[in-house]
Amino acid sequence: MNLHLHTVAPGETLHGIARKFAVKPAHLKTLNGLRSAQLSEGQTLLVRVLPEEADFPSSRDLTGGFMTYTVKSGDNLFRLSIQFHTTAQAIKALNGLSSDALSVGQVLQIPGGQSPIVVPSVPAQQTQTYQVRAGDTLFGIARKFNTTVVSIKLINHLGGDGLSIGQQLTISVQASGVSFPIPPAPQPPRPQPPFQQPPVNPPPFVTPNPIPVAAAGISEDSAKVFINLTLLNGQPFQAALRKNNPLGINPKGVQYGGKSTIFIPTQQLQMLGIDEVRNQALQFCKKIEGNYDAINTYDNGIFSYGFIQFTGQSGSLDRLLQSMQDHAPEKFNRTFRQAGISVSANKVQVQDAQGNFLTGPDAWKFIRGQYSLLTPFIQAGFDADLVFEQYRQANLLYVQPALSAQLSLNFDGGSVKVPLTVVLPAAQTQALAVSLWVNLGSSPSGAPAYLSRVLSSFAQQRGISDPSGLARVPWNEVSLFISNFQDTLLAKSKNDLAVLRAKEILASGLA
Repeated sequence: MNLHLHTVAPGETLHGIARKFAVKPAHLKTLNGLRSAQLSEGQTLLVRVLPEEADFPSSRDLTGGFMTYTVKSGDNLFRLSIQFHTTAQAIKALNGLSSDALSVGQVLQIPGGQSPIVVPSVPAQQTQTYQVRAGDTLFGIARKFNTTVVSIKLINHLGGDGLSIGQQLTISVQASGVSFPIPPAPQPPRPQPPFQQPPVNPPPFVTPNPIPVAAAGISEDSAKVFINLTLLNGQPFQAALRKNNPLGINPKGVQYGGKSTIFIPTQQLQMLGIDEVRNQALQFCKKIEGNYDAINTYDNGIFSYGFIQFTGQSGSLDRLLQSMQDHAPEKFNRTFRQAGISVSANKVQVQDAQGNFLTGPDAWKFIRGQYSLLTPFIQAGFDADLVFEQYRQANLLYVQPALSAQLSLNFDGGSVKVPLTVVLPAAQTQALAVSLWVNLGSSPSGAPAYLSRVLSSFAQQRGISDPSGLARVPWNEVSLFISNFQDTLLAKSKNDLAVLRAKEILASGLA
């Protein structure tokens, strides 16, 4: 079983490359982290050469034997699944693992009995170091250095897709015995056509005209707006959006609770570094914030969207649309771009009725006032690839910051900094913490400070003198305290919202 590197030639397709190497298109997509079949000229793909009839192991295949493996330094489930041609979930199931954590010297049973693919170490002279910047993704870095997501993850022992600003990555020109070409040197300039005077203030991008209101099938009565649309799977659908009340800031504001029932398999979520606890936290947020296609345009400068809050004002919605365009470009084009909405450098762009190109807050203000421009947001909520991007960004924007936070807690012996997950070890309170990061924000005066004050007060009332004592308190007792806590340093509206979230986790847990 070998890995080869293939550079996409002009006109090549994913299915054509799969036929050439006698593998399945699904193999290529999984190995290279592709969310669609769209390829670009010069893109590099890892290709695992398999017998023509081979397929990725299913639950039936995995019962046909196993081999033992002793965990080494730097190993993780993702790396082992690549090496042994299996899945992380299959390894966990066979070994009865409840988390993704591995320890050096641990003996694992590997399903399928496959011989490992050798992933050699890479000499220093064949690598370069890259420091992660704001907005970077593994996909973007791989494209920048003409390598693959799989290569970067293997070399850097990454178990998921999450990155942090300032993180140092080793970018290699060799992985799995395959030499990755260094980006080519600049070519001599081609002859240019005769000079033409550029237009005054040219638009930053070219986009189709927005869908006319009549074509979008929009009607309304005194209470609701009805949008008749076609989902990407061809299914007709009607969305009924409740109109704003007289006290609303946006006169054309609407609210749509959402009807999406999209399910993303656990194995796919693990590709993003979303384990069971993180998934439970996101599902709690989905339940209380609305479904994947939920919309709220009531607030000034806000466009909430999806199972967790993505808003135009904070820039998170811009990042979500950028992620959809980067990872599922064909479907992004059929939804947002088709409606006249584009995104570039994490900034949404749209053209108004007078032909003016709007970006930033002006773009979102315009979108909030056009019912026809809500169509792609609803369509995206019913497509698994575009919902997957909501998971990706929700994990990056909310889950990772919440569960990696340090809290400043006051005990009788003084103040100490403690990881949030140490003092809130239960899945329920961690889900509550993620929800607070969504609603209160992650600034120093937001969720971290709020939880620090809450837990410090709880420790003092209970006579708890250290973090370990706090960690032993049942999750429902901590949640009950939060549900009654009034914080004088937090705005009343946000304090009330934090109390409400604690009551909701108490009422239903993670069910």
